[in-house]
Amino acid sequence: MHIVECYVENFGKLHKYRYNADCGLNVMCEGNGGGKTTLAAFIRAMFYGMPATRTRKTLDEAERKKYKPWQAGLWGGYLSFEKDKKQYRIERTFSDRDSQDTFRLLDMETGLICGDYSRNIGEEIFGIDRAGFCSSIYITSSDLKLSLNDSLSARIGGCTVDADDINNYDRAVTILNNQYKRYGKNGKPHVQQELEQLRADYEQKKAQYEALKLVTLPPEQETYPQWKLTAEQMGRLEWLDDFFGAGVPAKEQLKKYEDILTECRKHIKTDSLNKQYNNWLIPVLSALMVFVSAAFALYNIFHIQLAASQAVSFLMAGLVFYIINSCLGRRKDAGKDRGQAQKRSEMLGQVECFLDSFGLKNAYAYNNEADRVEQCVSKLGYLDKLRMEYEYLSEKELDYRQAVKQLRQKEAQHEQDIYFRERQELSEKLHGLEIRLHELEGDYDEAKRQMQINEKTRMMLEKSRNELLAGYLHGVRQYFAKYMNMFDSQLAARLSFDVDFNASVEENGILRELDYYSQGYKDIVRLCQRLAITEALFQKEKPFIILDDPFVN
Repeated sequence: MHIVECYVENFGKLHKYRYNADCGLNVMCEGNGGGKTTLAAFIRAMFYGMPATRTRKTLDEAERKKYKPWQAGLWGGYLSFEKDKKQYRIERTFSDRDSQDTFRLLDMETGLICGDYSRNIGEEIFGIDRAGFCSSIYITSSDLKLSLNDSLSARIGGCTVDADDINNYDRAVTILNNQYKRYGKNGKPHVQQELEQLRADYEQKKAQYEALKLVTLPPEQETYPQWKLTAEQMGRLEWLDDFFGAGVPAKEQLKKYEDILTECRKHIKTDSLNKQYNNWLIPVLSALMVFVSAAFALYNIFHIQLAASQAVSFLMAGLVFYIINSCLGRRKDAGKDRGQAQKRSEMLGQVECFLDSFGLKNAYAYNNEADRVEQCVSKLGYLDKLRMEYEYLSEKELDYRQAVKQLRQKEAQHEQDIYFRERQELSEKLHGLEIRLHELEGDYDEAKRQMQINEKTRMMLEKSRNELLAGYLHGVRQYFAKYMNMFDSQLAARLSFDVDFNASVEENGILRELDYYSQGYKDIVRLCQRLAITEALFQKEKPFIILDDPFVN
């Protein structure tokens, strides 16, 4: 790539100025004020335009103001160049406001407007932004110092760079620094000092409050906590509240059902004894009849006296009558027993219905009536035990509440006491301080967390950047050594560079910054850095290089 022609209608002191360039080295040898630097600035403006001047302060920084034509007329011109064996012509005009600037790109072969590049043609052709252009192929004596930005770094590293991606690293660091300053400085959150002061105030007021508390609180305050239910007892009381949700049974009510069960027990026991008695009597009487019959037979056999025989006959007749009468009685008693059993079942049903209202109905089948009664007795006893426990805990809780109420009343009597009022005021202040402390501690923890995240992010970002720079600056150093050896091979052997390509010179075993040395040494090193960067940037098609008096020192 090379420049073919420049035409300046008006730009700084240049007016209707034309310059035709040849391939290779082009030299302008003019005195001071001859327009050499102005022409170099015009070439840069053709490719990159001119920055706005709103934030600029000095004349050198206010480029739009510095190069505004001294004479009236159109401000701008054109530049023709050849790239990839094709010739283009850039036409630009400038105004006080960058929004009023104009741009056209012509295809020199057709003379028509060309869309190969936009008004950002410099970035599109060279792959670097304006700052990168000024740090590489635009070399001036006023600013030889190399400044690596993301645009140059990405281009050297072979990365594709968007216009919006330029200076991403510097922008990210700036954002992180501003974010860090929001939360703290030098590892300490801004809120730390306020938090420490607040904690000191809180401890001081808390000590005052405790001292006043000993003076104003009644002695009874120390005794009533002994009556307070434990957490376990409170849990038990809450369970009993739910259990007796339908109401607590009266002691008399429980006594009524106990009496029913006692009566059932008694009847069941009596029935059992009667059954045992009847079951025993019949066999005994039957045996006796057999014995008497046998005796009567013997009496007949041995011709015992008639009177004895008649006596035995009467005895046997009596026994038969008794047995018949007992059997009839048993049948009558059996009917009576069935009636009593039915009544007992109904009475037990009442007891079970009562137990069921508390969820205590028998959970399993009983073997007999006695077993049924015993289960009811056990459940009723359990219910009575729960009732007594509930009454005990309820009374204890009620006593505690009444005691607290009395103490609160006694405290209320001290409202006119100056110490009491002071304690109340301190209590309110302590409450407010506790709330603020909680807020500040949350703010402190969050600030500390954000600062740590910020610091780690910066370290990782810097580490990644340095590793990336160290990788692709290896080739740049080789190009630098080639140019530096042309000037001073001994100085070249003593030079070292960091990842930002800042040079240091080894002197007596110690690396010293380049600023310790003469301006001539510094300019030689910086010029070689610029040439090395340029060679690393453009591996294929070589660009033009603008040299504006870089050898004066």
